[in-house]
Amino acid sequence: MTCEENRINTEILVSSPFENPPVPSWELCRILGNIIDNAISELCEKPDSRLLQIELKEDLEAFIIIRNT
Repeated sequence: MTCEENRINTEILVSSPFENPPVPSWELCRILGNIIDNAISELCEKPDSRLLQIELKEDLEAFIIIRNT
């Protein structure tokens, strides 16, 4: 299941290198993968106007924002 196969427009913004994530990098990848897979599954149910937005940023804390609209 990919965004391309399901005609889902994707926007990704990464504004931080995340050098010291709060969890091990392998676990962060697994968490992100699960959240993104869930967002794609929900978007597949929409008839049109599919957009997946992913934003990773870090100020004093790390923020991960995933929107499916």
